[in-house]
Amino acid sequence: MEGLDGYTLAGKLAEGRFGVVFVAYSIETGQKVAIKKIRARRPMPGLNMDPWSQSAKREIEVLSQVKHHHVVRLLDHVASPESGNFLLVYELLAWDIATVREKKTLEESEVKVIMHMLFTGVAYLHSLEVMHRDLKPDNLLLEAVSGVLKIADFGSARFCPGASLPALGALQGLCAEIENDTHDCEQSLTNEVCTRWYKSPEMLFGSREYDLAVDLWAAGCVLGVLLSPTALALFEGMSDIDQLCCIFKLRGTPQEDEWPEVKLLPDYAKIEFTAVQRQPFAFASGSYSPESVRLAEQLLQLNPAKRLTAAEALASNYFLAAPAVADARSLVASLGNPDELLNRLSQEEEYGSDGSDFASPDWEFESIPIETTSCGLWDGVAAGTTSEEPYAPKAAPLAPAPIMSAAAPAAAAASGTAKVRRSTPPPPKSGVHRFKPGVL
Repeated sequence: MEGLDGYTLAGKLAEGRFGVVFVAYSIETGQKVAIKKIRARRPMPGLNMDPWSQSAKREIEVLSQVKHHHVVRLLDHVASPESGNFLLVYELLAWDIATVREKKTLEESEVKVIMHMLFTGVAYLHSLEVMHRDLKPDNLLLEAVSGVLKIADFGSARFCPGASLPALGALQGLCAEIENDTHDCEQSLTNEVCTRWYKSPEMLFGSREYDLAVDLWAAGCVLGVLLSPTALALFEGMSDIDQLCCIFKLRGTPQEDEWPEVKLLPDYAKIEFTAVQRQPFAFASGSYSPESVRLAEQLLQLNPAKRLTAAEALASNYFLAAPAVADARSLVASLGNPDELLNRLSQEEEYGSDGSDFASPDWEFESIPIETTSCGLWDGVAAGTTSEEPYAPKAAPLAPAPIMSAAAPAAAAASGTAKVRRSTPPPPKSGVHRFKPGVL
């Protein structure tokens, strides 16, 4: 294989905007691995850098320095910034939490072991001042036999502004190569990260000074999926404004006395929402314990300063109260043989192991526009206009969507009108990507 001589390709697992994921074998050890090839693309309109390459550099920068049993291992990589080609080699993991949740209803003890592993991994990352910025069920992978959870997809991750680690200096040159990406090497942040359904209110309001609490909001959203009677995300917005509506209809509209800093956020005053009160979660009246509901409440605080930290969550009564945390192996025990699924996926289309997919022609990679920020939308700018055009008048108060009571999901299911599950929307097209469709 060009660039990685120690591996033999066995098949293609997935293909997306970012490139291709292959299953391969280490020639030396026989170990199965996943190889992600980042496709080189021409510069996009308005940019002089390739966001997919930027994403690969972020992963290399962070995963080269973080080593933990709940973080996916980067085994090898080949980076060629000049050509824009990147090959990243990871340990091969069979399942993700999204697949597990779709296949089975989780007992509370199983939800606890997932959240315990997640908080343990997040607490480690946060101790090193690493923000993941795209936590979601699809990016939480499980080992095939042990069920151990690994946090994956670090394409949006970064060290907090001002973070200082002994090994960081060696990678400053790599960071500096990310042209027009000053938020990675300097003090400012971007809000063009994180999959919308798991994006925190402060990011949706345009904050560029957020902190580690954005990961805890996302962790609360993950808990909501695990506890949901319908396996749906808590907040399924179709746009950034709609995402805020979905959040506010359940968590209530922001109150400045409870979140004083909200009025300082860039986009807070650009649109008004009809005031609504906080509502109970749909799972609050279900079979889960009050501690589960309380943990969700403590994570999904609008004010980021009031959210539990990962370390505080691990020490909370949630993990001390009955039922006890399950054995992680129960998560994967009924999912079948992952090798059979891997073999089927790799054989679904003919594939030559000569490495030809690693040298795709330029014409194959079409130009994809960067997703616009939501600032203009909140100002009332019509779709397709530019930031130089005059802003429209401030939007009228926007009412959140109708509130669904705790009993509504069960009633909808009984009447045959239950909401059809939608796939998680793709993250912004600025280099963030999903590892796989169902297996990696």
